[in-house]
Order: sequence, then C-alpha cells, then structure tokens
Amino acid sequence: MTNSEKLFLILAEELNFRRAAARAFLSQQGLSDHIRRLEGCYGTPLFYRRPRVSLTPAGEAVQRTLQRVKNLESGLEAELAELEEGAAGTLRLGTNYARARLIIPLFFVQYHARYPKVRVELVPGETSAMERMLENGELDGFLGVNTALRPGMKSVPLARESIYLIASVSYLKKYLGLEKEAIAGLRSGIDLKHFQGLPFAMNYGKSTAFQLIDQHLVTNGVTIDNLLSVSDYNVLEEACRTGYVASFCPQIFLPTIIKGNRSCPEERFLCILPVRGLERSLRFDLVYQDMVYYPKFAVDCFALLKEIVGSYLEQTDVLEQ
Repeated sequence: MTNSEKLFLILAEELNFRRAAARAFLSQQGLSDHIRRLEGCYGTPLFYRRPRVSLTPAGEAVQRTLQRVKNLESGLEAELAELEEGAAGTLRLGTNYARARLIIPLFFVQYHARYPKVRVELVPGETSAMERMLENGELDGFLGVNTALRPGMKSVPLARESIYLIASVSYLKKYLGLEKEAIAGLRSGIDLKHFQGLPFAMNYGKSTAFQLIDQHLVTNGVTIDNLLSVSDYNVLEEACRTGYVASFCPQIFLPTIIKGNRSCPEERFLCILPVRGLERSLRFDLVYQDMVYYPKFAVDCFALLKEIVGSYLEQTDVLEQ
C-alpha cells in the first residue's frame, strides 16, 4: 500500500484531521495533501469536510477495498515470518466472556501443547463490535452468535443452540402449583402463556438469546415481570435456584446447571424445559477473513475450537439428567 492509502485508512477511522495527523506523525496540511492526491487519482471526493468529516459513498467503497489489501499484506507478512521462524506468533481471538469461560480453558490446554510459542490474545466484545474489529484487521477471528456476515468474511458453524426455560422445583410449585410428577411431564415442552406476569431474571438487552425470547413473547402476547437484569449466566443460575425467579438459558450453558443439580437440595433443583413454539435457535459461529493468509497455527486453532465446542455440547442432552 502507498503512504497515501495508509493515511486514508487512518483518517477513515479517526474522521478527524487533527487526530489522524497526530497519529500519523504528520502535519494536518501534509495529511490533506495526501488525501487530495488520492481523491485526484480516483477522480471523486472520498470525504465530506462539512459539517463534520465523514466518508462519501465512494470513500466507503475505497475503505472496504483498502482494508482488504491491508489484511492481505499482513497475511503475507505472517506467512513469510512463519517460513522464517516456524510456528510462533500471536493469535487474536474475539469472544464474549460467558462462552470463553466454558470453552477457552479446554481449548488452551490442548492448543498450547501443540503450539507452545503461540500467544493467544482474547479480546472481549459483542458480536456486532467484533465484526467491525475483524473487518479492521484487529482480530484474526471471533466466536459470534447469529453473525451477519459482512463482505470479505467467512464462517465455520460450530453449533446450533436451542434456548431453554430454567426454573426451580420450588418456583414451579409456588407459582404454577405443580408437584413433582406434573413437573416431570413438562420435559416435552412448556407454553410460556402459563408464565404470564410471573417474575423472571433476564440477560441484558444486547444478548442475542434474549432478543429471540423477547420476540417470542411479543409474538405470543405474553408479558413477564422482569425483576432482575444481569449479563452473567452464573448469576442467573443462582438467582433461579432461590425460587424467586425463572429465566432462559442457551444450550451451551446447560452442563453447568446439570452439574449443580447433582448436589443441590430438591427445592433448588433447576428444571430445564423446552419452550413450545420457539423454533429459532442460536447459531454459534467461528468467523474469519476471506482471502487472507492464515498461518497453520491459526488454521489448527479454528479446527480445534470446532472440535471442542462439539464435544462440550454433547453434555447437554437434558433428557438424560
């Protein structure tokens, strides 16, 4: 890439001539000259200058293309370094902490044994934010849920996750008047209309799983009493075990609940119930850049993650609790 193209990408990110010039260790006039030359080369304005700096449609197209060129150059550098030094480097992997807590410890033990010189850097974030980071070359890949692939991205499906209602035995007795035998009959599924107005704990608004639940509730005209909003599934689990609230749980978090059920008193036992009519599931994907060279240690990382997620979800057959 030329210096002008590199400076264009900096300005496209900062959208401020002063900050971009400072970041590039250049005067604002020097930066402006580079941008004008690039606009002259393409024969069209790439930035609106007023009322504030922003990309024109042509500028957005140039940004997408130059970002891919930058990623390709980075990939070439990585390939040459791998040939020179062997399997060593840094792997930047985006994920949310809830899933990372379950998957990454299992992954890292096996991966580090294969590639002791590779440093794994976990970058936390929501799926939409990680999409932007991957596009900008800040990540090598990320674990996303229901990712809307942007141009230049590819994905490997890791799993399809159903969403379950979780409620303690004491909750179902208190609010629905159900005894043990009746509760056992709910394993085939439950209609959320029975929970109209009942107390729930819900994940915060950006959770993909809870957005699907909200859509299902609205579609079916069901209103629940959301007493607690929290982003941590361990906290949701413990809140449900108190018997005061029920909640919802993606399939990948069920092994922790099943393990807790084996040692808890009966009233704190959490029933895991399919939701009738909730046909949509979560798609758990590994997302990475298309047309970018990935060293063997990255390719093997992606393959190992797929294997570990598949093995982990084998524990979630709720009919065998």
